Amino acid sequence: ALREAVLQQPEGATKYINVVVTSHARSSPPQLDAALARVCEAKEASLLGPPSTSGTPDNAADKALRHLLLSVDADELYRVALGMYNLPLAYMVIANAQKDPGEYLGELQRYGAMQDEQLRRYHIDMQLQRYSCALRNLVAAGPTHFTQALQVARQHRLLRLLLQLVTGVKEQESAVIAAYGEELQAENKHEDAAVAFTAAGQLEAALAAYRAAGEWSMVFTLAGQMGYSREALQKLAAEVSDELALCRQHGGAAAVLLNYLNDVDNAVSQLIHAKEWREVVRVAHQYQRSDLVDSVITPAAAMAASELLSEVQSALERTHKYWSRLKEVREKRQAMEVALAAAEEDDGVPVAVDAMSEAGTAVTNLSMYTDNTHTGQTMVSSSKPPSTLGGRRAHRGGKGKSKGNKIRQGSPQEEVALVDHIRGLGPGAVQLRQAGQLAELLILLGHVADARVLQAHLSKLVALHQEAMADVERHPVPVRGSAAPPSAEQQSSSVPAAAVPWKWAVLRDQ
Repeated sequence: ALREAVLQQPEGATKYINVVVTSHARSSPPQLDAALARVCEAKEASLLGPPSTSGTPDNAADKALRHLLLSVDADELYRVALGMYNLPLAYMVIANAQKDPGEYLGELQRYGAMQDEQLRRYHIDMQLQRYSCALRNLVAAGPTHFTQALQVARQHRLLRLLLQLVTGVKEQESAVIAAYGEELQAENKHEDAAVAFTAAGQLEAALAAYRAAGEWSMVFTLAGQMGYSREALQKLAAEVSDELALCRQHGGAAAVLLNYLNDVDNAVSQLIHAKEWREVVRVAHQYQRSDLVDSVITPAAAMAASELLSEVQSALERTHKYWSRLKEVREKRQAMEVALAAAEEDDGVPVAVDAMSEAGTAVTNLSMYTDNTHTGQTMVSSSKPPSTLGGRRAHRGGKGKSKGNKIRQGSPQEEVALVDHIRGLGPGAVQLRQAGQLAELLILLGHVADARVLQAHLSKLVALHQEAMADVERHPVPVRGSAAPPSAEQQSSSVPAAAVPWKWAVLRDQ
């Protein structure tokens, strides 16, 4: 407001220039470019205009600059003047500062010798590390500098800006998009990179990027677009199917093996790994390979049923164990809270934390529970044909677990750890769907009793887990004054069993 009032005065911009430039310098943020612009205007007015009627000396600009240098660093002002692309103003700053002009004169002479204004601005911006401005000026200097502009954009991650600057020039646009695809691929954004390569017309690079992303359908779409021969297509299919299998994309590997290699045996093997029980039987019959049902699919289904039953039995036992322990720890905690509250009310003095810790240790004397797996008893069905359940038990990876997964008996976090373990023992949506398909296959193979046992045990686990989690919700674990919430991963993976269609009515007990 003060600056505006001064500027409205007759010859205010010249007469009160010290006030004006100081107000710019002390703005928040400082407007040093505006302050120097006022100095520059005053200098030009003193050189080109008539003599001042107010008697103000013609060197008002120099005085204003020296006044400004009292509160602003000379090097900072020099950089601002240089960033305004005003070489005389930059020299004026150095000349009025207590600096050796020789240190800066060579640089200013080098910039002054450049004939192309856009290139001069580019070099100034690069020195000031204003890379976006530098790139704009370099592009404006003409197409002969495109290669250098592309290099600057790569180095300073300005490819999207460069793409905007060269839009409409097809050859340059394609080169920038291809470079952007390489940048995306280096960031492991393979699908985005593939789309960029496709837009740039580099289909081989796009195919490689889709391949890295595991998007096999687009891999073969581009292979067809590029006119791959039959031999090349089969070679590609063999490589892609192996890559998908290694990445555990067994369904995709099976599709590639069937569609491009006609390899039914390996496709069936991959579908078994994917636990796609409906699809694996359909494929065997579609290709008239019923022999695979007896020799491969039935034994695999028997093994999967045995492993799943063992996992379910183990989860049932562990859920019972952890839930019982949770109830006991909760009761002792609640009793301790009541006792401590009563003691504090009687004495009027808060109970010491050490006393609470000792009391907590005294009331817990049970053994530590860990994630060691207890496999269930092998179940043999009396149905005919012979049972598919039993034999090898599921291999559990408990030995590889870190110590962080252990429930430390008596520790302050035991109750929270018990809740986390119980929450993690519930079957997920994928497991339930796979179990439903497996039970369906067992029925198809004539093992109805085994399918009924499998569904019954899994139903018990689902019911027990729901009951345990309902109990946890009714009695949340206090953690620093609030309930312990499930993690983001647990929230995203928790799907109500009722929402997953996996039970078969014919196998229900009631």
